[in-house]
Order: sequence, then structure tokens, then C-alpha cells
Amino acid sequence: MAGAVAAVEETTSAELVVAVHRAPALPAVAPLGLAGGLGVGWLALAWCLWSPLALGETAVMGVVVVAGLVGAAAGQAAAGALVPVATRQARARRRARAALVGLGAHRTRARTGVVVLVDEEEGRVALAVDAGVEGAVPMGRLAGLRLGGGPEGDALVDLPTLLRGLRALGRELAVGLPAAPDDNPDELDNAPRVLA
Repeated sequence: MAGAVAAVEETTSAELVVAVHRAPALPAVAPLGLAGGLGVGWLALAWCLWSPLALGETAVMGVVVVAGLVGAAAGQAAAGALVPVATRQARARRRARAALVGLGAHRTRARTGVVVLVDEEEGRVALAVDAGVEGAVPMGRLAGLRLGGGPEGDALVDLPTLLRGLRALGRELAVGLPAAPDDNPDELDNAPRVLA
């Protein structure tokens, strides 16, 4: 990844930073997940109590716990699938803008910082640029870049897709902010940053 960033920076005076926002190890329990677990658990308990099968107390507890966990997992998955793409995109863009400031990409000499955020939690790739880039590169061109996959062009798919997106970003930046030998030295490290 650092090599891809260096290759982009050879063609432009912009400073590119790739940041990764990792998904939490334990996602927050969505209300739908909690409701699914409780609902399926209660249904399993009712089945055990009124079933023609003679189940012991241990078996009833086992059936209720397993059914509750399956219901909670299904509810959690459904809750994640119900979040609109526009909401996921907005969250990723907010995190990218915060990373632009948090990583110091807004303090480059010519205000030409660019952050590409790989948002694992939202499954999106987002872009944030500083004022020097906004003034030199048409924002419509940057907004139309396909940094990821999917119909919107910002879904986090795989590394080759992300690298193609970085190369396309580099071409757009090189048009508006071509590399100049005396401008914008390599001010920021090219290694990807993992956000806390």
C-alpha cells in the first residue's frame, strides 16, 4: 500500500494518506438483534413447555439458549442489512474528514492533503481533501471516482479494486496538481494508518 501511495505522490504535489477504520471486534447489539433473541427464545420455551416430547430441564434450557442466540444473530444481521447505503456513506465521509484533521493531512505546506479512508465498519471507501485540492481539482471529478466497487463505486470490495481506485485518484490529482520538484515534499509517511 505504501508503494501505491508513493506512486501517486510521484505524479502530483498532493499529499496522500490512506487510513483504515477497523470494524469493532464486538459490534454493538442492535435493538433488532435483542428483540430477535428474546422473541425466538420465548417461542422455543413455549414449544418446549407445550411440546408432546418429554424434555428435561437441562434440555429445555439448552434449546432456549441456542434458539435465543440464533434469533439474536439473525436479528443483528437483519439490523445491519437494514442500514441504508446513504447512511453508511455519510458515516464514512464524516470519518474521512475527521481523519484529514486527526492525521495532520490538513497541515501540509500547500494545503494539499488527501485522505482515503478504508472504513471496514461501514464497508465503504471515502475521500476527504484539503482546501488546496478543492481549489485545483474539480470536486465533481473527485466525487465521480470509483475508489471501491459496487453500484456506487465506494463499496469496500478487495485490495486490487482499492489500488485501481488509488491509481485513478492519482491521475485526477496529477491533472490539477501536477508534481513540481520544489513543491510539497513528502511531508507525511506513506504507510497506511490504522485509526483508533
